[in-house]
Amino acid sequence: THTHTVTFQMGTFGVQEDLLFQRASELARQQGIPRIYIAVNSGARMGLATEVQKAFRVEWSDPAAPNKGFKYIYLTEKDYKRLKASDSVIAEPVEHPTEGKVWRITDIIGQQIGLGVENLCGSGAIAVCSGLH
Repeated sequence: THTHTVTFQMGTFGVQEDLLFQRASELARQQGIPRIYIAVNSGARMGLATEVQKAFRVEWSDPAAPNKGFKYIYLTEKDYKRLKASDSVIAEPVEHPTEGKVWRITDIIGQQIGLGVENLCGSGAIAVCSGLH
């Protein structure tokens, strides 16, 4: 029995949870025992690298009215150097109207495994495993 609820990382599934589920299912099939799966989850985990989340800034289309959207997200020179050193971001230099040279983020990679679309693969694997029982 494995229980996965919204009390853990908002109920999302990541690569590690998918692997645990797969191995538990394989073991249950090998031993001929029932696999009971109880879940209250919200689907695949789609995260944002916390090291980037803590550092990025927003260039609003209209700073007085953020509801009008934004032009880009960016990093200061200091934050860019730190995050580039760990390969957490890809960015390009732009001239900011008040801060001078800043780095517009084009890609967020992050240091942690399991933040992106790779988590969607587990949904299919769970469906296949459930069909085999």
